[in-house]
Amino acid sequence: MCDMRLLDEDILEKMRTAGYYKIRFGIETASGILSKKTGKPVKPEKVIELLKHAKNIGLKVYVTFMFGLPGANIKEEHQTIAFMERLIKDGLVSNVQISTATPFPGTPFYDEVKEKGYLTGNEPHCFDGANSVIVSYPDYKREQIIKIKKRALVKRDHLFFKKNIRGNFFRFLHSRYKKYGFRLLMEKTLRRIKTEIDYFNI
Repeated sequence: MCDMRLLDEDILEKMRTAGYYKIRFGIETASGILSKKTGKPVKPEKVIELLKHAKNIGLKVYVTFMFGLPGANIKEEHQTIAFMERLIKDGLVSNVQISTATPFPGTPFYDEVKEKGYLTGNEPHCFDGANSVIVSYPDYKREQIIKIKKRALVKRDHLFFKKNIRGNFFRFLHSRYKKYGFRLLMEKTLRRIKTEIDYFNI
């Protein structure tokens, strides 16, 4: 895990020399307004610059994006999805994690949404940014956050699948068969078909 605000080309090169082969950091949003609110004001241009250098020196990068941040809206979320799409298409990231802003108890975020009545659940199992959405803002409802997150997930999965099968589909299929076996491969294939159908319907 790294903090992108503290990275530069020299640090990336030293990490690669030291034996690092993959690093992970949170971009979270492509919105300048939201990034400042989260305390991580990183410009997309700086992200692109660092990712290109990491790629050039053979350092893989795993990035994270977060939807439903305080102050977010549909326009800014689509901006983040477009930025994610660019990074995947340009081959600048090897993994992309997508989650939702989750106000953990004891944090200022939690205190704020609870006080304002934006919290939609308070059971322990609800505090899971990978699978749950427990905030609903006056101008950005829980249902909208769920929908935009699904859109981001489907787009991510489609883009990586497209990159993986480019060149030789049968070689890709054979490698997956060797890795998973017939039964699991069939299950994954059915899920993939559903994802591709979802992609053309989003």
